[in-house]
Amino acid sequence: EEVQEEADFRQAAMIAASKLQDAWEEEEQEVEQEMEMQRVAAVAAEKLKAAWQQEEEEVQEEADFRQAAMIAASKLQDAWEEEEQEVEQEMEMQRVAAVAAEKLKAAWQQEEEEVQEE
Repeated sequence: EEVQEEADFRQAAMIAASKLQDAWEEEEQEVEQEMEMQRVAAVAAEKLKAAWQQEEEEVQEEADFRQAAMIAASKLQDAWEEEEQEVEQEMEMQRVAAVAAEKLKAAWQQEEEEVQEE
């Protein structure tokens, strides 16, 4: 009986050791899978962070571009208004010159008439 009990005990111990080893290996696999999932998640988080930063940079570049475009448009408008003023001044000078030329012509004709009469 003792021999049988010892044999049963050894067999039970071997079965328990085998189950323990199986459980240990299963736990190791789960830990490895979890670590792999964490690595994948870390890589994904890094890629997401990089994409987010790139998006922020693009948004900033677009904002800078819009601001530069607004400044350029404002300068262009200022230059256009200045050009309009210069054209108006030039046209006014031409009108003044035309009036002066007309007066000069009239005075010259009057002078010629007076000379002719004499």
